[in-house]
Amino acid sequence: MLDFSNGDHHDLRKLGERVQYMKFGSTMGEDKHPKPISPIMHKIFWTVAEACVAHTELAFPTMDISESKESLVVLGVLPPPTCAGAAGSAWMPGMVPGPPPTSSWPPEDEMEAGCGKKKKAKNKKFDWEADAAWRNDPKLPADPLRQRGIKIKINEDPGYTWVEGDALQTLLQFYDNANVKDVCERVEVSPGRIYDYRFEGGNWMSQSNPSYPDRKRREVVVVYVAATAP
Repeated sequence: MLDFSNGDHHDLRKLGERVQYMKFGSTMGEDKHPKPISPIMHKIFWTVAEACVAHTELAFPTMDISESKESLVVLGVLPPPTCAGAAGSAWMPGMVPGPPPTSSWPPEDEMEAGCGKKKKAKNKKFDWEADAAWRNDPKLPADPLRQRGIKIKINEDPGYTWVEGDALQTLLQFYDNANVKDVCERVEVSPGRIYDYRFEGGNWMSQSNPSYPDRKRREVVVVYVAATAP
């Protein structure tokens, strides 16, 4: 697939050079892919590189290539170790899974408890219907060396919950391509929990419940996360 000669198979240095060249061409080359396509191509490059490394490990089971693999991760040729070998419907080869769950979603009434009733200091950033300069802040970009997660503010400790699984991938793809106030409708974040999400600008989205349109929007933020969620 990488057009290597038989003699170059299992040469991980050349693998790194070739994949880096392909990533550069996809992103900044004369024939670069359209912006929505380039991140998809990068995931494909990750998958091809993972397959080549796995093939090398099978061919030379006693060889220690851990240092080479670490170098390929640093270069962005391989995904971080926490992404490799992930399982579940939310993951496809080369895709970055979200953080592990910190807790299950609380009951709907606890998520909504006091929503819109408590008086808080005014924060114009979270006046979701008002236009302001912060809406033009840059988005949090995809980074091959860091995972992105999506946190939703709730009223139960620890004060937020993580979006996971297929919903995470759906919302990250929406976020990357959305214009301000575009809406991603009816995303099922857990069985029976279906919400609408609106891109607000910068790192921010908001969540609304289509079954209760009069309820206050909930705060949603896209963040980089560690290998394990805090």
